[in-house]
Amino acid sequence: MRHASAGLILFFLLVVAMPAGADAVDDGLPATVSEQVRTQTREMIRVGVPADEALAMTRSMAQQGYSDAAMRQAQHQMMAACEEGLPHEPLFNKLQEGLAKQVPPENVVKAMQTVRERYRYSYRFARQITADKTQQKALGQAQAQALAAGLQTRDMTRIQDQVRQRIRSQTCDNCPQLATESALAARDMARLGVASPNVAEVVDEALEIGYDSPRMHRMRHQFQERAQYEDPQGLAHRYANAFRYGQDPAADNAGGSQGNRGGGNGDSDGGSGNGGGNGNGGRP
Repeated sequence: MRHASAGLILFFLLVVAMPAGADAVDDGLPATVSEQVRTQTREMIRVGVPADEALAMTRSMAQQGYSDAAMRQAQHQMMAACEEGLPHEPLFNKLQEGLAKQVPPENVVKAMQTVRERYRYSYRFARQITADKTQQKALGQAQAQALAAGLQTRDMTRIQDQVRQRIRSQTCDNCPQLATESALAARDMARLGVASPNVAEVVDEALEIGYDSPRMHRMRHQFQERAQYEDPQGLAHRYANAFRYGQDPAADNAGGSQGNRGGGNGDSDGGSGNGGGNGNGGRP
């Protein structure tokens, strides 16, 4: 009986001691990390940031000498993204980029905030266009990548307004796909160095003459191919001029008339380009 009692006492002591020794946050962070930062790390995990990422980012910041305030600010950006239903990965990647380049903490936090605002703007429109989560993610990511590539918000809004007009006039069968292809076209032209207003002009004109998603997809890839041999900025001017005269610069004969401006073609499923992130040059 005494052996059984001793066993129960030992078991009880182990159970009581277990939480302190089995706390993943305490075990995964350096002893120098404050309790406030540890508490907020646990909160990050609670709202949806994977534990390994929450611990990795906090540990890396501590190792690079971030102040408590800077660590909590970076963590706040991650938590806010999760609470707003936005992807946290782009913010995590931006932090990792800043840490690798040893960018000052305050600049890293500002860059993370910029990324979050970019995705919040992009997802707001995506949620207006479709209730499908997969389509929202594809459209939101494409738009955010276009903005990261240099497209200005006012020019993205111009493209969005033209998509809305197509929806109101019921001239697209698959409007979310058309919106995504339009954003991808804008992204790729911006990455090639085309000025933001000219990017918007080309995509806006293509939408206005009735481009559907397969044609937008074809134009995007054709533009990339031609830009290998021609000046992208001049090429964008030629595309916009062709559209203004009712021609399709991406047609097989590259000059055939496509009918009257504003003529709506039904949109059908078309392939979507691969989404690849684009950095901000040497900035975090």
